[in-house]
Amino acid sequence: MAWNIKARLKKITAAEKGLPVKDPGGRLKVALIWPGSYRSGMSSLGFQSIYGLLNARPEVLAERFFWPEGPLAREYERSRSPLLSLESGRPLGEFDLLAASLMLENDYWRLPAILEKSGLSARALERAEGDPPLLVGGVAVWANPWPVIPFVDLVLTGEAEAQWPQLISAWETIRFKPLPKPELMALLSRSTPGSLHPGLMADFPTPSSREVRDFFPVRPARLVWPDNWRAGPEAPLEPGKKILPPVSPILSPQAEFADTRLVEISRGCPYGCRFCLAGFLYRPHRLWPMKDILTALGPPEKPGEKVGLVSPAPADHPDLAALLAVLFEQRRSVTLSSLRLSALGPELAAQLAAGRLYGAAVAPEGGSQRLRNIINKDLDEETILAGTRLLAEAGLKKIKLYFMVGLPGEDEGDLAELIELCRKIRRAASRGSSWPELQVSLANFTPKAQTPFEVAPMLTAAEFRRRGRLISQALRNVPRLSVNLDPPLWSIAQGLLARGGPESSALVTALARRQGRLKASLAEIGYDDRHPIHRPWPPDKPHPWRVVEPAPGFETFTREAERAGRGLISPACLPAGNCGACRACPGSAVA
Repeated sequence: MAWNIKARLKKITAAEKGLPVKDPGGRLKVALIWPGSYRSGMSSLGFQSIYGLLNARPEVLAERFFWPEGPLAREYERSRSPLLSLESGRPLGEFDLLAASLMLENDYWRLPAILEKSGLSARALERAEGDPPLLVGGVAVWANPWPVIPFVDLVLTGEAEAQWPQLISAWETIRFKPLPKPELMALLSRSTPGSLHPGLMADFPTPSSREVRDFFPVRPARLVWPDNWRAGPEAPLEPGKKILPPVSPILSPQAEFADTRLVEISRGCPYGCRFCLAGFLYRPHRLWPMKDILTALGPPEKPGEKVGLVSPAPADHPDLAALLAVLFEQRRSVTLSSLRLSALGPELAAQLAAGRLYGAAVAPEGGSQRLRNIINKDLDEETILAGTRLLAEAGLKKIKLYFMVGLPGEDEGDLAELIELCRKIRRAASRGSSWPELQVSLANFTPKAQTPFEVAPMLTAAEFRRRGRLISQALRNVPRLSVNLDPPLWSIAQGLLARGGPESSALVTALARRQGRLKASLAEIGYDDRHPIHRPWPPDKPHPWRVVEPAPGFETFTREAERAGRGLISPACLPAGNCGACRACPGSAVA
């Protein structure tokens, strides 16, 4: 029964800290949809920060929807109830706007499934005129919106702080106009920086000889940043608005990072690894000042409060050691999203030891120096070994090592070097008799749109398993070292969606219909090992994903791919900005 579902939802919110209490009367009601579990969604700083940003506005009430799991999912099945919001138990259809956060391609299928579980048609053109419009954003659809175009009414590309204030103001102005929904969405799109109206793309052909951006370019919204970072006129900040780092407004014991206050310490990554979205979409790399980080966090509510410092490269923040000293002085415990070994020195290692950090994740990515040069990972073996030795000496109990298999140009010699590097790391990361546990994670390289490797091929599932078994068997007798292979079919599905055109929504539909059963869904769309994704993208074939042009410009990808072919490292983004390497910085002279 629905009352039983509401009781379970109330039990979840009762355990949360920081939940806003607002009277819904007269407010714009926004349903925030996370197409995954509550556990994962409440550990997403992006999702949480939008929730906080919207509820900070007096005229808006935002409530959350998650994909149900376990007993709650079974209760929904038994009662045939529509999905209900966590806060008030209202169904999706009672909200004014629906907004979904899509960070990972493998979660796309849950979006149409959530709509159908809520009594709404999955496809936008089949929904009733009175149904609330659905907006989507997130890094995955920013890079390539095509897979979700049939299901949504508006796509947001860019940074939320630059879009949502204008979007809310524009929607409040136009939403009661006596116009059909597609026309309202077109008006909303014209008033919101970096937004894409799918109605304009419904019959949009993939061109045969020119890039999609020549027909329909969209510039993503850019966030106005402190310390003289300025966005273009397409994305102004609210007048007089002081920007602080995003902080998770709600703490939950059921999140992946249980009862942990997440705070962003920098945005983007300075290094531009050629496979990585963060290093290109979020250019230029920007650092939050330490004083603003501490202001955003506020004083600790109790001793031992947990803080998670979020950044693709947290160890590169110049004030990290000083920030950790303050947080530890406040008797807070700290976790880091990852560590770049080249930025790890004795002072930072000592801080980690003082803070009793349990574990850390490091990412050599490539097993050989040749591969690390190709992917622009400016990290040599000496630095890797010295860094892991420092982590072990700092008293960490667990070190996760992330590698990719199938990187462009990889051969058997590179795999042999990866194996030998892991053995050397095991010898370096020893601390008396209590060695930290080493977890080696092997991922199937997946080419992503809007990166220099967007046209590279990826391994078949069979070949990825073969290479993974070779590495696992070679390391099976290394003490306190385990090897984990990511599921290869999910990486292939991710690759199909990351670089797909209008046809890619068929996989989303198949997965939704089959409730995420991957093998059958891939077979339904005709995928097999002969698929073009396992071959280089033909040079004369247009790139359908180039609907949105990121800040660095498409020319940056071409140049970086050429440098990769020559094994050349490109320098990191300068904190001062405007190095001239791309078009990301305001006022850049690069064409």
